[in-house]
Amino acid sequence: MHKLSVSTNAYAHDCTIKDYMQRIKRAGYDAVDFDMYDYYKIMMQPDWESWANDVRVAVIEAGLTVAQAHAQLGLFTKQDLSYEPPGEIFHRNIKICAILGCKEIVFHPVFYPDVIVTEARYEELMDYNVRWFKELIQPAKASGVHISIENTFDGRPQKLTAPFTRAVDMLELIRRIDEPSFGICLDTGHANIMSQDIPEMIRLFGKHLRTLHLNDNLGMISPVYPDQHFFPGTGMIDFPNILNALREINFTGNFNLEPAGQFLMSLPPDVRDAAMAGGAMVARALLEEVCL
Repeated sequence: MHKLSVSTNAYAHDCTIKDYMQRIKRAGYDAVDFDMYDYYKIMMQPDWESWANDVRVAVIEAGLTVAQAHAQLGLFTKQDLSYEPPGEIFHRNIKICAILGCKEIVFHPVFYPDVIVTEARYEELMDYNVRWFKELIQPAKASGVHISIENTFDGRPQKLTAPFTRAVDMLELIRRIDEPSFGICLDTGHANIMSQDIPEMIRLFGKHLRTLHLNDNLGMISPVYPDQHFFPGTGMIDFPNILNALREINFTGNFNLEPAGQFLMSLPPDVRDAAMAGGAMVARALLEEVCL
C-alpha cells in the first residue's frame, strides 16, 4: 500500500513545525514532503543541524515520517551561462534529509533567466545542468539520499519548447547525469500547464520515476498565474488515468500531494485542516478506485 504524503508548504507561513505536523497527521496523512525552501534563513544559521534535529523530533512525535523533501528554489544561471557550482544551501539540504531520515529530495533544474531562442543555447543549458547535478552525486551518496529532478513549466511565449517540460528532456538529463541514485519527480500541475500527455509521460519515465508532486489546475490560463496547486480531482486533470499509468509501471513510491496556492494558504488554520482532510479522503478514494 502506498503511503499518502503531503507537502508542508500550506502551513509553513503561519504555523510552527510542531503544530502543523500534528495537524497533518490528524488530517489523515502518513508522511510529509518537507519544503525546505520555506526555511532558507534558518538553514543558513550556524545551528542548522540542531534545528534539523528539532524538526525530526516533531515529525516522530506526530507519528509521521518524512517521505521526501523539496530543496531550495530559485536556481538560475547567469545571463552568459558562466558556471557556478551548487551553493552551501544545497549541500545542507541533502544533509538535513539524512537527519530527518528522508531518502528522497526533489530539485528543480537550473533555469535560464530568458526565453531560450536557439538550439545551441538549449544545449548549453542542458550541459550546465548535467555539470551542476553531477557535483551533488557524491554528497548525496555520502548522506544516503536520492535526488529527483522535477519537470517544470514556463508560461512565457516560446520560440522553442521550454526546457525541462517534456519527458524527452527529463530523460535526456537523467541519461547524461548517468547515476542510478538520480531520478525524476513528476509534477502533474506543471505537465498540465504545458499540455503534456501525463499518463504517457509516466510510461516513458518508467523506472526513472522516483517521486510525485500530485496537484491539479486549469491548465494555461494566462494572464492568471497557472500553477495553482489544487488538490487532485478539483481541476481539469484526469487523475484516474494517471493512477492507472502509475500502476502499469509498478510505481512503488509515495502518493504525494502538493497543495498550495494563495487560496489554501489564506484560510484560517482550522479551516485549512478541513481542506487538507478532504484532500486526503479524495486521494485515498482515487487510490482505491484503481487498486493502488
